[in-house]
Amino acid sequence: MTYDEALAFIHSRKRFGSTLGLERVETMLALMDHPEEKVKCIHVAGTNGKGSTSAMFAEVFSRAGYKTGLYISPFVEDFRERIQIDREMIPKEKLACWVEKLIPLSEETEKITGTPVTEFEFETAMAFGYYAEENCDVAVMEVGMGGRFDATNVIKAPLLSAICYIGLDHTQILGDTYAKIAFEKCGIIKKGCPTVSYASQRDEALEVIRAQAEEKESTLLLPEKNALKILSLTADGSRFLYKGEEYFLDIPGEHIVYNSLSVIEGTKYLAKNFPGLDASLKEALREVRFGGRFEKIGDDFYIDAAHNPDCVDAVTKMLDTLFDGKRLVVIMGMLADKDHTYCIHEVARRAASFYAVTPDSPRAQSAEVTAKEASEVTGSTHVCASVREAVEMALADQKNNPGSVILSLGSLYYIGSVKKEYLDIKAGN
Repeated sequence: MTYDEALAFIHSRKRFGSTLGLERVETMLALMDHPEEKVKCIHVAGTNGKGSTSAMFAEVFSRAGYKTGLYISPFVEDFRERIQIDREMIPKEKLACWVEKLIPLSEETEKITGTPVTEFEFETAMAFGYYAEENCDVAVMEVGMGGRFDATNVIKAPLLSAICYIGLDHTQILGDTYAKIAFEKCGIIKKGCPTVSYASQRDEALEVIRAQAEEKESTLLLPEKNALKILSLTADGSRFLYKGEEYFLDIPGEHIVYNSLSVIEGTKYLAKNFPGLDASLKEALREVRFGGRFEKIGDDFYIDAAHNPDCVDAVTKMLDTLFDGKRLVVIMGMLADKDHTYCIHEVARRAASFYAVTPDSPRAQSAEVTAKEASEVTGSTHVCASVREAVEMALADQKNNPGSVILSLGSLYYIGSVKKEYLDIKAGN
């Protein structure tokens, strides 16, 4: 099986949707001789901040000399970003071999359970298998959706469960209140295993997190907001003091600083069983890279995976802080099942020019609707026929108005296509 054939098979599982539940993945992992039991895991859930928190934890362990897997979703440019070891994506030939090996097991799973294995379940089983085969010392596993019934929640005794910021997203599946969503996310908390929470949870969510930790006899680590002092916030990163220690974080944004506090507290707790872990912490935060989070891809050209109100609030706060007074050019594509009106309005009201696109997704909102909503708060809106056209028009706009900042927002898949088109244009393609 070639890599392209393997990728085509994985993506063909999309037709089975995103079905919550553990029966299929548990059955498939049993047929694989339970690789999930052979790797120590850090399990990460939450509405926002999962990806950066996972990347920071993985960087800390990797720089301390531990062979570290990182499982994230979705990806920006390359599917293999989802399954990494020590910052290296799974090789194409190994991915192809794993897919070929797992296809008959997925078919056997369907016979046993009566329902087909979904794309995310297949990928999760493959990640566990790969990390076990490669003898990883630890794997940082990010949930796909929710927590309680997420395919990654086969982890029986995590080294640490991390509950990132709880917001309102996927409300039709996870519930329509912070408490209900927090309960679903807290499904990753396991009896007797420690948990770390985001530093600034809403009271409604924190109450549930505390109760679930207590019920499961889990030591709850809560970062101390009052022990944080932010020294500087720039587009190149953030410098801050926490409990008297100074840190520099390469990924920009105040919300990322708060994510890092979970990593600091979790690392300090785990360091007693992992020699050298604490010593790698500052270097890891300084050097960590994670695509799609206010990522600079060119001269005054940034992309960010903000696609729900809380994410957009964090980004607009950065815009107001870091780029106050600068002319803003926006490229934006939204999914129809998100709170698109709020997101579009908050960004568009700050934009001098707004270029709307239709993301490549069955859940996409059309560029025409996005532009119409943007026009309610800004004067210069444009409907673009493609991502390529939007990038070309935004670059021309920037050239005609020196000093302008371009920002593209939307889902990770979408901003990945923006980055690809930008790099192609710069390469003369």
